Amino acid sequence: VSISSARGSQLVEFTPVVLEAPRLWWPHTHGEPALYRARCELRETSQQLHAAPGLVVATAETNFGVRNVTTRVDPSTAGRVFTINGVDIFLLGGNWIATDQFLRFATSARRYFDEVRMHKEMGLNLIRVWGGGLAERPEFYDAADALGVLVYQEFWMTGDNNGRWGGSYSWPADHAVYLGCVRDTIRMVRNHPSLLLWGGGNELSPAERSPAPDIAAGIRGAVRELDPGRFYIPSSMSGGSSWDPDYALAPKDGPYGFLALSEFYERNPGLHFPDGERADQLRLGFQPEIGSSSNPVFASVRRFANSTDLKTFPQERAGTPGGARAPPLFEYHMHIPFTDDSEHDHVYAYGAPGSLAEYCLQAQLAQFQQFKTLFEGYQDAMWHWYTAVIFWKTQSPWPTFRGAMYDPWLATTGGFWGVRSAVRSPVHVQLNLKTLAFTVVNKGSKALTNLQVEAAVYNMSGAEACPTIIGELLRSDPSSSSALTSEKLTWPKQAGESAMLVRLTLRTAHSAIIAQNEYWLSNPSQPQNYRASFGALRHAEPLVHLQCSCKRTSGSIGEFIVEIIHVGHHVVAAAVQLSLEHPIKDIGGDVRVLPSWYSDQYFWLLPGEQKQITIEGGADIDRDLVVRVDGWNIKEVTVLCSS
Repeated sequence: VSISSARGSQLVEFTPVVLEAPRLWWPHTHGEPALYRARCELRETSQQLHAAPGLVVATAETNFGVRNVTTRVDPSTAGRVFTINGVDIFLLGGNWIATDQFLRFATSARRYFDEVRMHKEMGLNLIRVWGGGLAERPEFYDAADALGVLVYQEFWMTGDNNGRWGGSYSWPADHAVYLGCVRDTIRMVRNHPSLLLWGGGNELSPAERSPAPDIAAGIRGAVRELDPGRFYIPSSMSGGSSWDPDYALAPKDGPYGFLALSEFYERNPGLHFPDGERADQLRLGFQPEIGSSSNPVFASVRRFANSTDLKTFPQERAGTPGGARAPPLFEYHMHIPFTDDSEHDHVYAYGAPGSLAEYCLQAQLAQFQQFKTLFEGYQDAMWHWYTAVIFWKTQSPWPTFRGAMYDPWLATTGGFWGVRSAVRSPVHVQLNLKTLAFTVVNKGSKALTNLQVEAAVYNMSGAEACPTIIGELLRSDPSSSSALTSEKLTWPKQAGESAMLVRLTLRTAHSAIIAQNEYWLSNPSQPQNYRASFGALRHAEPLVHLQCSCKRTSGSIGEFIVEIIHVGHHVVAAAVQLSLEHPIKDIGGDVRVLPSWYSDQYFWLLPGEQKQITIEGGADIDRDLVVRVDGWNIKEVTVLCSS
């Protein structure tokens, strides 16, 4: 410990403190993030023998966690593996830019906690703090520690302005100041158990020029001196097929657009080399960036759109080379089309929207499907092709139409719920949309035996379209994905071009339910097209009536339980959504309570089914609130949250 005073400074060594059988810090996907608190006091001393301890003149306190991290490059995937407390962790992450474009929330512990919690609620276990941004404040890392979310922290360089694609290899202008900031940041962050690794920057290359040689040596030396034992890698990715695993985590990254759903079950989905050749043979085990479009919900779009903007929305295939231009609002906020390589528009797959509100709703469903399938595809090949996948990007410092799972007001998108449905549960059952095989994903620490997968297929009336398919899996090992070989989903011949609801249930040998999952699909061998079936649902009369009630939970003013019953008998209730709100008479503008935490969204109910949803309100919970329930074909209902 360094002690400074007017007389100078000196280092004081303490006798090591031994923790007997400490509770270990784990990422939340694998255990509890146990934390300890250390306190150090500096007291005045007396020259008198046996004098009582003197006055405390200074104190220092810090939280810390106990965990062991090792790393290696897996020879089969060529991906880097991080092992925590003896367990290989399959990393599921999101790229972080900044809390806000004007740094308005940089001193808000609450804001940091809520944003990190967004990642935990999705089921992600890592946040990559991107090198084109900045190091966050201590409150960000405190939140990651408490919530069990790992941090991959990059220093402040990116190929966008470090010479690779723009700018200069000699950037920044003052290397000494830069390295001083590096040392200060290491000191600030190094005690946080959530910190997994340091990165030199984003997409730097070539190694001999980026970072500049003196900065490269300075960063490595600072990490070795101030944070010995922590893994450091100079770049997130390097130069294509030529790749040094000691310089970069990956040879390549991307792509950044919508793909056909079945593409996510190919190796390196949608990735091509600059000459157009498909990169499906490239060993890219650790994927630092793969991204896509995004669209906030309509209530959020209204917050940054003017009256003219609200009258327009993108035409089918807008923004593609052969399509029309997207509206000015969308172009200004960095719109990426929802169109895949075959020119199939995933928003218009639900029919032609009649308004911006309808466009936004259809975009939520498209995001749900796309991002769910992305993460399920990577999980399907866990440890076979991949060791990590980090989405580009999970949050944005301003309103955007590309890459964000929630908006600046902390309202979630359909993509958030698609990711959550894919990765939130430590044991998960999923459908391979290319082979129609069933896969059990076990990210837990225990083997499971004698499992049974049930697959039921329903038409839009809620009737079973074919007999329930039952498959068996004798064993699911920890940290593995296991495909059933005995049974696959057979698409009903009578389905034609209609969409179906597919429900998977994973049970133990004693019929206890371990996991459930559901999909809405048209014929998987064709591009997904829901126009006929979904269009009919959207405009059919009467709309589905849901019977709803809301009560505050006992002993809590901010937690609610909503009971929802599908009392109709004619069709399914599709993509049911809830919103905790202020009564309209009490507040103007946006009436949503943000953030709020829901146990589920965009779910389906068969006629006669019921579901219980829990809601935790994140703000203004000491007043009367209502819950609004609607969906794709739902008659909107608003209920008061009673005590």
